[in-house]
Amino acid sequence: MSKTTAKGYKIWEPLLLAIVAVVGMIAGSKMAEKSHGPHDKLDGTSANQISEIVRFIEEQYVDEVDSGELVEKAIESILGELDPHSGYFSPEELLDINEKMSGHFDGIGVQFHVLRDTIVILYVNPDGPADLAGIQPHDRIVSADGTGMVGRQLDEVDIVHQLRGAKGTTVNVEVVRHGIDSLMQYAIIRDEIPIESVLAAYMLDEHTGYIKLKRFSSTTYREFMSALETMVVEEDAKNLVIDLRDNPGGYLKEAVNILSQLFREKGKILVYTEGEHAKRMEYKSTGNPYYEVDNLVVLIDGSSASASEIIAGAIQDHDRGVILGTRSYGKGLVQEQYPLNNGGALRLTVARYYTPSGRCIQRPYENEVVVENSNASETDSMIFTTSYGRVVEADGGIDPDIEVPARFSWYDDDLYVTYTQMIEYMFYGFEPVYQDHHLTLAAYLRDFPRSAALQEDFAEYIELGAESDDFEKFDRDWNRAYIMLKAMASSYRFGHEAWYKVVNKEDPVVTKAIEVVKEDLRTTLKI
Repeated sequence: MSKTTAKGYKIWEPLLLAIVAVVGMIAGSKMAEKSHGPHDKLDGTSANQISEIVRFIEEQYVDEVDSGELVEKAIESILGELDPHSGYFSPEELLDINEKMSGHFDGIGVQFHVLRDTIVILYVNPDGPADLAGIQPHDRIVSADGTGMVGRQLDEVDIVHQLRGAKGTTVNVEVVRHGIDSLMQYAIIRDEIPIESVLAAYMLDEHTGYIKLKRFSSTTYREFMSALETMVVEEDAKNLVIDLRDNPGGYLKEAVNILSQLFREKGKILVYTEGEHAKRMEYKSTGNPYYEVDNLVVLIDGSSASASEIIAGAIQDHDRGVILGTRSYGKGLVQEQYPLNNGGALRLTVARYYTPSGRCIQRPYENEVVVENSNASETDSMIFTTSYGRVVEADGGIDPDIEVPARFSWYDDDLYVTYTQMIEYMFYGFEPVYQDHHLTLAAYLRDFPRSAALQEDFAEYIELGAESDDFEKFDRDWNRAYIMLKAMASSYRFGHEAWYKVVNKEDPVVTKAIEVVKEDLRTTLKI
């Protein structure tokens, strides 16, 4: 083989392997077996055809080709013929995903936003590298390791690349601080920064705990149990509200471990998986909860998916608690991840997961008109029953037992006041309150400006007069904007939990949950 051909093969190798993996899957190869990966079979007719075409392109095509770009497009096209959750991840994408799922990354421990071509620190992780070095909220980073970070178009990816680095390495930054004329210099030693799954855990009332789960990473179960222990042992929690809204899922194992802590009985099926080449695997409760909880409410919405739906489905099918909110996303497929030689990975759907009653809640997608349920007849394939005989359906997602829509979305694009305007106002028009060093969140919220006064000040800041044609829309949206401002200012001062303590007081879903969790379960579910 010539050097040119050998080089060409190495460039195209990731594509060939991905193609072979897909062809092997369709042909019935045993990819689910750990001892046989997608790299084992390179002798198929289809693979030979692809390899031959690649060699011709590399050696004979009239123009120079961007092999990397062609590979990416080809892989996307191949996997696009499968389900929407199978996919190829480049080395860069895989690194980001692995960081989130591992529950940590190496960095300096700050949240920032680019305002007026300057990096502004929003939040500093307590006891993190930046905090220990002396960085404060509201500081403006103007350089990092001698590279200027002001007065040019700043890309968030470039900023992250500049500030992050291996644990133990140092980044030297210069910052501008409010009220100080000279530049301040800090040497920040990078360290491991946690990516929290539990964003809030506090008592809603005297006996009701609340846990907000953002994702199911490798640390989620440990975080959940730590939060539950504090509320049950130290704060006398009897009932629990688990908020899975906007939680896209993650590791199945973490969801199963959490579920097992919510059932007193041993041997209850919590979820099972099964596929064409994957034998049925059942996950059951251990019957050994460390901290017992009486009544349970789980909150879901259209962004609750995968592992979130596993928890909601098991709780609903066993009539263990009440599912409240709006219908979940509908992702009932299980993926295996296979590493590729270029540092990327192929994530391939190998099985479906089923709730205890036998429901597969995968919503239909383009290449699958009807969601299949392996243990259901043709006439009742979408109808199932819970432990107490309630009828539940598998029609693309988990339908809540009690439907309660959110009062409004925090992410609506039609909100007149933008996120950037709020951030700018907090830093440039709202400094005295933001900089005020209240010792507690309760004191901070007590002294927070009232809505009417803040509305007038904010309108003046964005130069919006009462006579403006847009003032009516601004006035209509102000209540939501005020809550967001209050929540944002609180969270940047006191952390994630402060956000939920503010917004949950205005959230009809949480209000209903507090009411329902105190009721008799059989009465609520009519069983």
